[in-house]
Amino acid sequence: MRTWRRWCTRPALSVVVVFYDMRREAERTLYSLTSAYQHGVTDTAYEVLAVDNGSRQPLDPAWVKRFGPQFHYRFYPATTPSPCAALNAMARLARGRYLMCCIDGARMFSPGILRHTLQLLPQFPHPFVYTLGMHLGQELQNQALLNGYNQQVEDALLDSVDWRNDGYELFRIACLAGSSSKGPFGPMTE
Repeated sequence: MRTWRRWCTRPALSVVVVFYDMRREAERTLYSLTSAYQHGVTDTAYEVLAVDNGSRQPLDPAWVKRFGPQFHYRFYPATTPSPCAALNAMARLARGRYLMCCIDGARMFSPGILRHTLQLLPQFPHPFVYTLGMHLGQELQNQALLNGYNQQVEDALLDSVDWRNDGYELFRIACLAGSSSKGPFGPMTE
């Protein structure tokens, strides 16, 4: 009976995250959306819809589900590299009153983003919430790649902080992305 109620209870927020051939990154992204990592939210307040955009090596639905009862998986048979069709398809399936979209599955969320988003959304008739993008490392990722940045460097950066227990540690090893270089009052470019 409890499982039935949980399924029938509509979450306040649906988080749609699009992945393409990135199981390594997906593990971090999905972990950063768990109720164990996120501060001040329960797993019934939101759902996570992980959509695989035609990957050659798709995510395993059972692997996605292990992050929590609010995690759901769908494979979208993409016909183009664009994530937009997959994102729109999942948005139509979302059960939440509000929708959060993450076009790139290689993102890690700060521990308060869901709580603060859920607090802000009801205060406006037609809210649009945008976050600043950041890159791991101390320089823009396109520049860092020219200077030897790779998965091993990224793994070492993440291992240098205890981000799983305190996600705010990520800010110590990150810089603003080029799309967010002007800060919160600059133009939105993504």
